[in-house]
Amino acid sequence: MTIRKSLSTAVLALSMVAVPAMGQQSSSSNRTNQNTQSQTAGKAVAKAQADVNKLQSDMTKVRSKVRAQVLAKPEWAQVMTEKKTAETTLDAARKNALAALRNKPEYKAMFKEREDAQQIVTQFNTPGSQISQADFDKASNTLITNGYAMKKMESDALKEDPKFAEATTQADAANAKMKEAESQVDVALKDDQEYQNASKQLDTAKTSLNTAKTQLAQARQQEEQAREQQAKSRQQSGGSGGAGGTYGR
Repeated sequence: MTIRKSLSTAVLALSMVAVPAMGQQSSSSNRTNQNTQSQTAGKAVAKAQADVNKLQSDMTKVRSKVRAQVLAKPEWAQVMTEKKTAETTLDAARKNALAALRNKPEYKAMFKEREDAQQIVTQFNTPGSQISQADFDKASNTLITNGYAMKKMESDALKEDPKFAEATTQADAANAKMKEAESQVDVALKDDQEYQNASKQLDTAKTSLNTAKTQLAQARQQEEQAREQQAKSRQQSGGSGGAGGTYGR
């Protein structure tokens, strides 16, 4: 009788241990399956994005090749030369106009005030600084005020400089001609089979990417809902177990 009683007790104990173990295994299996879905969806997004990036890169390369071919034609090659010349002239005119301004006494004085203010601000932020808060505030205000004033002086100097104005007009004209050249590149691309094929593939790839992102979002939402449900189940199970234990005692 003692042996039978011991065996019955052991079987009962094993059965009590087995039940939660099975529940834990099922819960773990569900989480693994859900995580697998999320990981799979994430990989699909990464692949779709890589496909989009590659196709965009391929199209850029084709466009660069076609653009070089168009601009190599005599009429457009001349436009390129004019544009580079105009840009060089404009840059030189800007530098000359600003150099003349920076030699003026009023600009030099404002620049010196700003430099001194910058030193005070730097010293204030140094550990152990003896600069007062009032001096720091004054220097900070000088930095801002003089900065805006100097920018306005530079802008006015460029507007009033006749050589800069002339160079700007030439640069605008050259840029307008370049727009015509770029439009010819677009025309040429319409007849380029490689570019058009890549364009169609890119549209498909973008659609696939959007679909993959939607599926990933759905998988993550399902995982979150599953985690919330599992948490509720554990709370309910814990509450039931506590009540049963009290009743048994």
